[in-house]
Amino acid sequence: HGAGKVEEDGVRDMLGTVGDEFLIALLDGLAGADVMAMLSVADQMNGRSMSFESALQELATLFHRVALAQMAPGALSDDGERTRLQRYAGALD
Repeated sequence: HGAGKVEEDGVRDMLGTVGDEFLIALLDGLAGADVMAMLSVADQMNGRSMSFESALQELATLFHRVALAQMAPGALSDDGERTRLQRYAGALD
């Protein structure tokens, strides 16, 4: 695994953990009420043998970050993250 290199994508694949792109795609589907998009993401995750347990834990953390963006945006010190999450803060309640 990794051909002698330690890179995030390779480690995630090896451990079966979920990358941000899948979590964001799930949030996009949820915010847009697009069940089929969410099921497609789940199928992709399953096809890559990703851990759904880890995905739920990471998604809970992401929801927490969205809640911070809703209620206390100043608590998010990273401007990029705050900007990215504001979209979901307005769409999800």
